[in-house]
Amino acid sequence: MAEFLIAIKYVDPPSLYYHFYEARVRLGSGIDDFSKWVEDALERKELAAKIRNIDPLMHTLEGIREHLSEIVEEEVRKDMEVMPQ
Repeated sequence: MAEFLIAIKYVDPPSLYYHFYEARVRLGSGIDDFSKWVEDALERKELAAKIRNIDPLMHTLEGIREHLSEIVEEEVRKDMEVMPQ
């Protein structure tokens, strides 16, 4: 997840567009590449749902990047929490 967070923060805008906007049409399911990968490969359905809830028509690419970063960063923090013994 930490590597994904870094990628989201530094990926070029055309790549972000391709994986978030264009994938919804390309895959024919209205689902972006990021949430599909998170759900299928990482089996994190709740995180995938949060990503899918970002409305692509209400945000600029940089707004999408900010929302994705916030959501993924929250997940990274959860992963880093140490359970008390």
